[in-house]
Amino acid sequence: MTFISGGVKLKSMEHRDVTIFKDKLYSLQEVAKMLRVSERSIFRYIYSGRLKATKIGYWRIAGKDVGAFINDSEYKKTLVEIKKKKIKK
Repeated sequence: MTFISGGVKLKSMEHRDVTIFKDKLYSLQEVAKMLRVSERSIFRYIYSGRLKATKIGYWRIAGKDVGAFINDSEYKKTLVEIKKKKIKK
C-alpha cells in the first residue's frame, strides 16, 4: 500500500523503507495531515524530542525528520496495531 500526501510518497507503514523528499520543509499542519493526527499531537512530539523541528516564524519540519519519526518503532507499532484491529472487524 502506498500513501501520497503533499508531494510525499510513503510506502506501507509496516515496510522499513520510507521514501520522502529530504530537502522539503513541511508546516506543522502538513505533517499533522500526513500522519493523520492533530496539530496538538505534533506539538507534543516536538516538545518531547521525538520529532525534530525548527521554528522559522512558524514551525517547520524537514522531510528527513518526518521519515525518521515514521521509522521510529513505537509510532510504527501503533499504526500496525490500528491496522490489525481494522482488519479483524
